[in-house]
Amino acid sequence: YSETLLSWLDHENAAVAWGGHLASITSLEEDNFINGIQGFENPSWIGAERAGSGTYFWTDNSSFDYTNWDDNEPDASGLCVLRDQDIGWLDFNCNFVAYGVYKQPYDEPTKMPSKLPSDAPAKSPSKNPSKHPSFALTSLYFGDSECTLNPTPMTWDQHESSAIEWGGHLASVTSVEENNWIASLLQSDEVWLGAEKGGGSGVFRWLDLSNWDYDDYTSGEPDGDGGCLVKESAGTWADAPCTNLYYGIYKQPYHEPTKLPSDSPSDVPTTIPSMNPSRQPAFTLTSVYFGASEYTLNPTPLTMVQHQAAAIAWGGTMISVTSAEEDAFIATLTNSDNVWLGAEKGGGSGGF
Repeated sequence: YSETLLSWLDHENAAVAWGGHLASITSLEEDNFINGIQGFENPSWIGAERAGSGTYFWTDNSSFDYTNWDDNEPDASGLCVLRDQDIGWLDFNCNFVAYGVYKQPYDEPTKMPSKLPSDAPAKSPSKNPSKHPSFALTSLYFGDSECTLNPTPMTWDQHESSAIEWGGHLASVTSVEENNWIASLLQSDEVWLGAEKGGGSGVFRWLDLSNWDYDDYTSGEPDGDGGCLVKESAGTWADAPCTNLYYGIYKQPYHEPTKLPSDSPSDVPTTIPSMNPSRQPAFTLTSVYFGASEYTLNPTPLTMVQHQAAAIAWGGTMISVTSAEEDAFIATLTNSDNVWLGAEKGGGSGGF
């Protein structure tokens, strides 16, 4: 259970790095079990999202047979599912920051034979993607995306874990131009793409939540022989068993660093931090205290999303203001400057 306030996608990435996914909930017993983990006042993301067809699925591909929706839910106000212990499940804006419940299969460690062949590894490889070795890959650019081709034959899950370590996902392909560009990088090689079938529905969806508006299937595909999407040597797409070993094409948004005005104070960073929290540069800010809380003021002009990412990298979140005294304290720090607070409109209700 993660008490870090993150968006649904950031929690899912963290869960995959941990070795699992945001939690699927497949029975009343499991739902009640999670009650013992999640506090009553802590709405938390779980591992369900809505596919383009309007159906919901679990990111770990569990069957979506059990639900615990609140009254009048889902109401199409968001693509991701938030679990509120008081009222049940809600579909919600995926960018809302909340806690997260993670889940992975538990495999009891198996002892290796006392005598190993001389060419056998002394230890089994770690199943935790966060322990994969770092790797150096060449960045390529298409439109507003940064891509890289990993020519190591691996399973779909292994490539997705490496893509998250790199800062993105296996690539979504949303236009014929992008599809042709990826084909130009390959030499009749098969490469994993960033789509999988969700929730037993048989419907593919992009991991980065891109709209499924374009496809390029081989004739007769998908034919149901696998849960993951591969770009075949002929250049068209097919479903394939996720354990097959292919190359991987990775993708993440590209944000060119933006310089601040040349007359910025000398103690202000000269570039805007990356929006990817895993790539946030370390920054030094002065801590101040009010009551039982630690605060810091970041004087860099950023969007709210960028400040929220920086706040999470610092170890907190954008601030809540819960009293007139706290509001007055914050006013003493800001010197008549506009400053973001940690509230946003959620769930399509228009309320903060």
